[in-house]
Amino acid sequence: MHGFVNLCCAAALIHFGGDAIDAALILEETDPHAWVASPESVAWRDFRWRTFQIEEVRQEFFRCVGSCSFTDPLGDLETLGWL
Repeated sequence: MHGFVNLCCAAALIHFGGDAIDAALILEETDPHAWVASPESVAWRDFRWRTFQIEEVRQEFFRCVGSCSFTDPLGDLETLGWL
């Protein structure tokens, strides 16, 4: 299973012309230190997406994600210090 942050960033990578190999690496990432989030952007290793780019991905490409729990993703974001 992959977290929705991994999935969203992999979708952003593909949406903006990235390749499937890098997208697979994003999906497989388990190191929380590989990610950096701020109000202006989210980054994974050498890749960075500005907030407006994530908004575009959400509107045009990555519309939803399913989860068995509403609170687990929120808890994960709290653990990362993003909430």
